[in-house]
Amino acid sequence: MLALSLLASICVAGQETVPVKRFDHSGKFWMSWGYNRAWYTLSDIHIQGPEFDVNFYDVKAKDRPEPFGIKEYFGITHLSIPQNNYRLGYTINTHWGVSLGMDHMKYVVVNEQPVTMSGVVLPSENYSNNYAGSYIHTPVNLTRDLMRFEHTNGLNLLSADVEYTCRIAHLFRERVGIYWQTAAAAGILIPKTEVHLFADNQHPDGYGIDNKYHVAGYSASLRVGPEFRFLKHFFLRPQLRSGWIILPDIYVNNEAPVRADQQFGFAQFNVTAGGYFRIGKK
Repeated sequence: MLALSLLASICVAGQETVPVKRFDHSGKFWMSWGYNRAWYTLSDIHIQGPEFDVNFYDVKAKDRPEPFGIKEYFGITHLSIPQNNYRLGYTINTHWGVSLGMDHMKYVVVNEQPVTMSGVVLPSENYSNNYAGSYIHTPVNLTRDLMRFEHTNGLNLLSADVEYTCRIAHLFRERVGIYWQTAAAAGILIPKTEVHLFADNQHPDGYGIDNKYHVAGYSASLRVGPEFRFLKHFFLRPQLRSGWIILPDIYVNNEAPVRADQQFGFAQFNVTAGGYFRIGKK
């Protein structure tokens, strides 16, 4: 509550009595593109099929950023490879707006970590029988043979945001505007998940594949941060999005009757750049 009160006081203090025409984008559309880093809370991963039903508890995961390079981040054929954000929005008036966009994050379970495992694995020809048996909160080392699990192409959050923007300051004879933006969002997750379970030398990939894109769940989040407006039509936004992701229907082997489910919190820092434009005459 203190943080919200402080934010409200900043916005009220920075409100202009008369909008600066240069940066009044009421009735305009905008587009943006940028990149992100992401962090995740621990997660319980449940995987269920006809031959096994297992839970892995308190699993750590991390993102997978592309090493920085001009070609890797700005080459026209590489733009979609790093963790990226793109968005289309509309400013209703000087304060309120709406937008729709995709946050392409990546989620990789950290292998060689200690976790606990519960469930049953039946003997099968589809995977290594080294892991057949019953587990009741059994401490295990999460090797790549036991489980590889990642949403790397990726953890795609398609969200609709409702945004509130207020002025903080105008600088350099009103050639640069500093604004604060707060947004509430709801969305769906469309991951491309790669899963491999119970591998050995005879089953090097274990059970599972690199699955196709699939609507696997939903999310709610908040986005906050500054917006720097310059050259009349352009902006730069270093912002933070944080929320909760629930994935009840993750593919393990495409349409096969095997599914994984999990839920976790996330925080994402992104830097995007874009511009305002008008469609049609004012």
